[in-house]
Amino acid sequence: MLKLYGVDSEGEHAIQLADHNRVVVVSKYRHINLDDLKQELLSQSLKWQMLVDMFNERMINYERYAAEKSVSVGTVGNHKKELEQLLLKYGVHITPQNTLEGDTELSVRLIFIQIYARFYGGRKMRFDQALSITVQDCHALLNKLIFEDNGKLSSSEWHFLKVYLLVSLTRERHGHRGGETLTSYILRPWQELSQRTQLILTQLVQKFKAINLLDEEADVWAQVQGFYLALYVVGLGGRLPWQTDLAEPIVQNVADLWQVMMRVFDSHTQAPMPEGTKEALSRDVLAPLILVEVYRAHNELLLGKPVRIDNAILMAPTTAQITDEIISEWQPSMAIDLEMMKNLFYAPIFMMLFSNVSLTLLWSPVNVLIDIRTRPNLELMLKRLVSGFLKINVQFVDDLKIADIVISDVIGPTANMNNRFNWQDFPNTKQISQLQRSLIELQRSKMTDKTEKTDLF
Repeated sequence: MLKLYGVDSEGEHAIQLADHNRVVVVSKYRHINLDDLKQELLSQSLKWQMLVDMFNERMINYERYAAEKSVSVGTVGNHKKELEQLLLKYGVHITPQNTLEGDTELSVRLIFIQIYARFYGGRKMRFDQALSITVQDCHALLNKLIFEDNGKLSSSEWHFLKVYLLVSLTRERHGHRGGETLTSYILRPWQELSQRTQLILTQLVQKFKAINLLDEEADVWAQVQGFYLALYVVGLGGRLPWQTDLAEPIVQNVADLWQVMMRVFDSHTQAPMPEGTKEALSRDVLAPLILVEVYRAHNELLLGKPVRIDNAILMAPTTAQITDEIISEWQPSMAIDLEMMKNLFYAPIFMMLFSNVSLTLLWSPVNVLIDIRTRPNLELMLKRLVSGFLKINVQFVDDLKIADIVISDVIGPTANMNNRFNWQDFPNTKQISQLQRSLIELQRSKMTDKTEKTDLF
């Protein structure tokens, strides 16, 4: 680790060990990615190695394991007790044989899928090498089935799907069958699935058989159906025939949400939802809707890190208020906790509105007067510059009385001298930043004034 981060020009290490090697001191924190460092340290910790070895069923007994890791038997026992307490709240237990069993097999798999896919990326994923090579062989087929020669999986999408397969197949090969299939309450019966979905599932089954991923045909079909749901979880639902794939309650949830969104949006803007938002909605909310069903027995995994609504309010108060009202109105039909609803759906709905709705509908305009008569080309350049600022709804005006910001080559009065910019030449970077900051603050104050009487603020 010390070699990895090296030394600076003065010979000082970017990280150092202190307190008998129990504490890592980051002395050059600006040169270090702290998240990456934490993950690197955790992946090398004994507790993490024990968890992975239990998953892979490589931990035979305390004595042998302690000898392999050059620690005492007591240390191994203490770490096991800590892991037992941690896993228990997720419905997972450590057996006397130092393997993992869950209240359901799904409980075990979900924990490791989350760990490998979300937190550790490609770092030290200790799966069977032959199995990893075999799973990689599914990549090209998935691109063809999902995108029909018109695109391909992103690296993050494929990483998640690969982890799903590796975790599930590793458990299957250790004899842990995923008996409690999700298809009965998430996927529709075979005869109701679209022809395209039936074709995708059939070809995946043929592929799994060809590369000998599993022996029993029933296990292959169960694995393929679970894998198909993973396509939705990774965000590919918009490319799949979800209206005929997913169970009626999930499809109805999307329809209910759309009706709520239209009502709330109209109450704020007196305008219909923009074209394309309905397609974007199904693409963005299908994953959390399926997760609600998958994790229903262990919803602790859904809480995770609380969503930062204050960041959304700071960025776009009106959009944040609309999002909050949508979730509050939709929540009774979902019959789950409001905090969990916000954790799952606030960010997707907010970002969907932010990305697809015109600034002029949600954001009050900032009136800008540019008056540089001695340099007409500069005036035109500044208009183009200001128009290109992101997240700002600018409206150019000619009347000084209604102007919020004035840019001129002549010093003159305005309602607020802090919002007057006297430029006789093209501005420098600092001046442009000052202008942009003033525009953002003015727009934010207008939006806050507009919504200040609501419960959200």
